[in-house]
Amino acid sequence: MAAAAATVTGAFALSAPWEMRGGQRMKAGEERLRQVVVNDAPRSESPVIFKAPGEEQLSMNWGYAEGVYTAAPTNVGEWKGAIRLSAEQAKEWAGSTISSISVGNPVDVNSREPDYELQIYVYKNPIREASVWIAESLDGEPVATGKGALGEKGFEWSQIELDKPYTIEGDKAIYIGYTLDIPADPNDPTSNANLTYYGMMTDGSYIPDADGCYVYSTFSGLKDGFPTFGNKYKWEEMGGLAGNLSVRAMIHGDNLPVNNATPYSWMIPGYVVPGEKTAFGVLLQNHSATRISTVEYTMEVEGMEPQKSEAVLSQPLGYLDVSEPLYYSFNCTTVGNNITCKAYISAINGEPVDLSADAIEGVFLCINEGFPRNVVVEEATGTWCGWCVIGYDGMEYMSKNYYGKGFIGIAVHQGDEMDVMSTGPYANFGQYVSGFPMAYFNRDMTNEISPERYELEYWFEEKMKIPAYAEITAALEVGDNPSELKLNTKSKFADNEKEAAYAIGYTVVEDGVGPYVQQNYCSGEPYDYYGFESMGELVPLIYNDVARACSQPDGIPGSLPSEIEMNKEYEYSTSITLDKEINPKMVKVVAMVINLNNGAIENACELEVPGYMSVNELESSAAEAFAIGGKGVILLRGAAAGAVVYSADGRVVAAGVDGERVEVPAGIYVVSLDGKAVKVAVR
Repeated sequence: MAAAAATVTGAFALSAPWEMRGGQRMKAGEERLRQVVVNDAPRSESPVIFKAPGEEQLSMNWGYAEGVYTAAPTNVGEWKGAIRLSAEQAKEWAGSTISSISVGNPVDVNSREPDYELQIYVYKNPIREASVWIAESLDGEPVATGKGALGEKGFEWSQIELDKPYTIEGDKAIYIGYTLDIPADPNDPTSNANLTYYGMMTDGSYIPDADGCYVYSTFSGLKDGFPTFGNKYKWEEMGGLAGNLSVRAMIHGDNLPVNNATPYSWMIPGYVVPGEKTAFGVLLQNHSATRISTVEYTMEVEGMEPQKSEAVLSQPLGYLDVSEPLYYSFNCTTVGNNITCKAYISAINGEPVDLSADAIEGVFLCINEGFPRNVVVEEATGTWCGWCVIGYDGMEYMSKNYYGKGFIGIAVHQGDEMDVMSTGPYANFGQYVSGFPMAYFNRDMTNEISPERYELEYWFEEKMKIPAYAEITAALEVGDNPSELKLNTKSKFADNEKEAAYAIGYTVVEDGVGPYVQQNYCSGEPYDYYGFESMGELVPLIYNDVARACSQPDGIPGSLPSEIEMNKEYEYSTSITLDKEINPKMVKVVAMVINLNNGAIENACELEVPGYMSVNELESSAAEAFAIGGKGVILLRGAAAGAVVYSADGRVVAAGVDGERVEVPAGIYVVSLDGKAVKVAVR
């Protein structure tokens, strides 16, 4: 069996809180528009198939936006948006014509009503007319124009015909856009912004420095993620802030791309039973003018002849449409771990194509019997991340219901007091994290899971069905100093390997950390966010399973031999020194067998330090804490009437407090109420 190549795998897009409920995935330090309204309709549905004048010629509704998914506020008055067709692309499509331009309908944020049949919220469109145009520069005069009506519903496409079709010229970039007249805000007519009628419609796919979103407005910047507007107009590229603008151009011609599709999301099984038929799934996105009805995939499995399988789509797939899940079958007779595979499109609509450059590559386990499995779930999170309260709930839910039953949770923080990802021991982990909150199972960094409780539960149960290739057990010893630990491991494997590449690794986690102030974007939301919707925008929380230290990202060199024998037990010991800020009585250690070919965790076990004190034994908890320190402020739970605030040297800073907050300089304070005292740190 050959060593595995670097894996490229993926997972089907699932209902995620930032997609279905108004959130946004963000990385620490990134700025994006927070003041947006999100389309509640499922993204898996195909966009509207736009009308085209006749089928004798190829046509496609070209653009960057996959749909009309988010709406953001704009300035009052003239507002323009555009996308760019590059000179290189124009050269390929020279001679083709553009007959119409489609734009996303704005929304009245106060018009939301439930559609009980579709089980979504719908919005009205308050702006019912738009001008569309094509120009050779953003400041240049249009070379083609049109004007038309916009539909009555928000978050839908409206198609507006050009007065005269425009012919694409070679080597000449063009801008395709539209103009709106934004009325004064009916709720604040003196403002230079309309915060009721949201006119900037995008797909929410944040791609900076690209051609998908140019805006002409009085936008002057962001303040805490909210847009601000002045009086000076200018063009600005805003893809990284707002996403691809919902603009499409209907292009007709004989030289448009045909029979081209790419995998949009996919799933290759992590475990295959030798000799049995197995399915892998793909969501496809069409990148051609061809309407796709059937797609054939070829699967190449290590040590076997290529296998072909065809899937029929329920309806033809248009340009940029994403298919329903398509399933293809294959089998594997090559037994072992790290079995390599490659799947690629080999025919579209029955015509052979060579799309192997966009192949899906992966590795899987193919054995008859293995070992019982534990599943490690590492969650990327941070107190600054307002949607991370969903992950907090999900991880707490899993620990409560599955601790000791195979679930091992690790909260990996970035950008806060518990940060280990920016420059700490999880820095290597951080380079793969695409957004927050996010969960990764067994360190498969390409398979991103929303850390909502039911997503975690579903994937955990699926992973638990897969036998483990390795087994690991361990014991912890405490030295004379409680911060000195010795980890003793025993591991074995389900097959012989002459060129084995495995190592022992570990992560130290701490329970009962905090309390710290957590941002809460769920506050005030009309959905069930596990109680966070009824809490404030800042919530004091106690954090569990917090990653504090770990071994080398790829495990400890030399901890396992390069040749292994099936079921032979391998012992290894290593010392761990805890940092002084860690409570040694609240520590657990996760011991792992790490696959050096792909970084995956083959199996793991979790040990409590001898004398471990449970979270329930802590003197304070998030529920009991009545005061918490923030940035320049002490927050008081339930207004905490009558609280007294003391400085670290015993001086009274505030007495008889009757409110929810006390503004104070940075420092250490003691808050006293009803005979109880809480020490808080203010940043």
